[in-house]
Amino acid sequence: MKHLFLPTILGCFTILSSTTLFGLDPSLALRQLLYFLVGFGAFFGIKRYSFAKILSHANLFYYATITLLVVVLLFSSEVRNTNRWISLGFFNLQPSQFAIPSLVLMLSGITKKKTSLRILTSMAIITLVPAVLIFLQPNLSMTLLILCTAGAAFWLQPIPLKAYLFGGVVCILLTAVSWAFLLQPYQKSRVESFLQPSQEMSAATYNVEQSKIAVGSGRLFGRGMQHGTQSQLQFLPEKETDFIFASFSEEFGLIGSITLLGLYLSLLIYVLNLLQKTATTTSKTFLVSVFVLLLAQVSINIGMNLGLLPVTGVALPLLSYGGSSLLSTCLIFGVIQSIAIETGNRSHLQIE
Repeated sequence: MKHLFLPTILGCFTILSSTTLFGLDPSLALRQLLYFLVGFGAFFGIKRYSFAKILSHANLFYYATITLLVVVLLFSSEVRNTNRWISLGFFNLQPSQFAIPSLVLMLSGITKKKTSLRILTSMAIITLVPAVLIFLQPNLSMTLLILCTAGAAFWLQPIPLKAYLFGGVVCILLTAVSWAFLLQPYQKSRVESFLQPSQEMSAATYNVEQSKIAVGSGRLFGRGMQHGTQSQLQFLPEKETDFIFASFSEEFGLIGSITLLGLYLSLLIYVLNLLQKTATTTSKTFLVSVFVLLLAQVSINIGMNLGLLPVTGVALPLLSYGGSSLLSTCLIFGVIQSIAIETGNRSHLQIE
């Protein structure tokens, strides 16, 4: 029965995401349902394989993702001054969404080997290649998610304290250089408007203010489907992606928001419990990285919607509209299910 936990949670998110999107735009809801069906197919397909078998194909998945990231930079059409999508006619593929699962699988496979300077250097190069390619799109939020997720894999390694201190100094220097020479004006504006809010309404502050109004207007039980004023009257920007939590809160209220947070909390607890049961270094690395990824995505997106964090392009996993993000998340949960099945079977054999 416990192996039905993840499919059940995915089903709950299918209902919540489709219901929310149907209130915003029925056509988006139908497309998201199709994406969920594809995601379920990927989930049930990948869980059939052992984690070791999945890791044996990590190189192929990683290099395919890198190839797609290069294709995006060289050949994709520019949308809103960014190059992030490959148009397939019926679907816009966003390769950066697949960079994290492919990277985590690669890093997990490397941890089978004894930690050395060569191994740590390889891990750093494997991390930096997709991070740099995604930063050039430009996509700062996804770049930071990649670095954050990879940082969890590094944290599990027996690295001396002085190496962490050196890495911290390097990160500070890179941040200063990026701020001075690499970040786009709109990216700086988002951070500045958060740190020093002024009476002037910039694009970033406008988005956050409308989001907070939407969340607050939902009150206890919400305004009901298709009755949210901020989302239905187009005051709330990116209401189906970046600010979908505000749309959800406006229509389903505090009760709905607590239910949604409970679902995310149950996922995080499930990953932590599985982490305690698994014995292999590779699966531990994968689970810790995924835990950090989910926690970061949920915290950043909801924090942004509530005005607690700067505006970023981080989607709310399993709720925001988007096929690439959804498929990537379902693939990750398929791998987690594979680890859970192996761990459960191993425990059963030990009892016998």
